[in-house]
Amino acid sequence: MSLMSVGGKADGGVDLVGWWWLPYSFKQSVAGHSELNSVKGTIPRRRLRVVAQCKAEEKKISPKYVRELEGVSFRYSHLGSMGHLPTAFEEMNQMSTQDSPRGTPVIALLLSSSPFSKSAIMRAQSSPLPIMLMHLPTPEQAHAGGESRDQIEGTAMLNPALASEGGLLDGALEIRWERRISQSPSISADDSLGRLAIWWEGKRLKPWTPDMSLAQS
Repeated sequence: MSLMSVGGKADGGVDLVGWWWLPYSFKQSVAGHSELNSVKGTIPRRRLRVVAQCKAEEKKISPKYVRELEGVSFRYSHLGSMGHLPTAFEEMNQMSTQDSPRGTPVIALLLSSSPFSKSAIMRAQSSPLPIMLMHLPTPEQAHAGGESRDQIEGTAMLNPALASEGGLLDGALEIRWERRISQSPSISADDSLGRLAIWWEGKRLKPWTPDMSLAQS
């Protein structure tokens, strides 16, 4: 995933915009779409738009922020399909090495330093729009809330419209917590905590952007 910060009057209500390059699912490959937007010598991938809002609230995130994100996502999806993208997206199009077909699916991402309330999670889970919620607390916030070191890394949640078998990603993507298991004294405390990782159709997925492929060629 590659995101850039935006702001000002033309930001369209978002803080970050960008792209997420993901492989085609088995279902999409069978349908004959696996050769679109691919870079020679790499696994064929498709590019998905990402619109993100960032929140730093003292209290838990309420469902109103999810509703706000739904409106932003719908607006960008509609404008994209009509061929009238906001300035921020047009800048991203110029930065990309791939063509930018109109009507590219949009994923809405809500980043928060505070936890999401139960009602906010339920709102996101019931939304017909692809949504990802990410809780990324600062170390100070985690310790102040009495959280253990294991919880400082945060969490990520994908709604059914994004991650289910009937969703945008055909159930191919999973977010797992990976932890290194070793008795070696050389393993530091931070390394033993683990981290979030993306898995695609049962295999760990490495980060990838077109710029990375160009750098290796």
